[in-house]
Amino acid sequence: MGSKPTATRSAALVTFVLLLASCGSAPVTSSVLDTTTSTPVESFPQRIAATDLTVTAQCGYFQAASEDGRVHLDLRWTGGYPAEPAAQMKPRMFELPAERWRATVSVGRNLIPTCTDISDEFSPKAEVDFTVPVVGGHVDLVELPDLIEGPAEAILSDIVIERPDGTLESIGSLRILNDRFALF
Repeated sequence: MGSKPTATRSAALVTFVLLLASCGSAPVTSSVLDTTTSTPVESFPQRIAATDLTVTAQCGYFQAASEDGRVHLDLRWTGGYPAEPAAQMKPRMFELPAERWRATVSVGRNLIPTCTDISDEFSPKAEVDFTVPVVGGHVDLVELPDLIEGPAEAILSDIVIERPDGTLESIGSLRILNDRFALF
């Protein structure tokens, strides 16, 4: 039993075809995770160096920032609550990007590492202009806690980020110590 297309169906079909056609022609130039302000891409630092990320948080996940709080690197576990203590996790050495870890670099103001995502009312509010993915590098989890929380050390080598304009930048290597690392 056939029916004639209605005007609504025809209009929907034309709209769908036009959408498909426009999707195919749109170039994908960058996988930047987030641009949270209208800050121009040109304001992204000309060069980011891992050796400048000297301020670390002593709890939570692995994070490091520049002294002036303009650049922040974040390496965090995204694999859910682990069934075993962190010290028993495998693999301990892996390449980025990794299935159960997320690594990003943020640029903005007041990006000093904290032990919580909830900002302290007495601390300056963090302002993130860009968050870009770490698209390459090697992670060596040298030390992880035996229990839920404890001392940890990560060495990130040959870190590569994708800048907002889509170009890749090697930012070097970094060692992050954390007295109270936790996977949650």
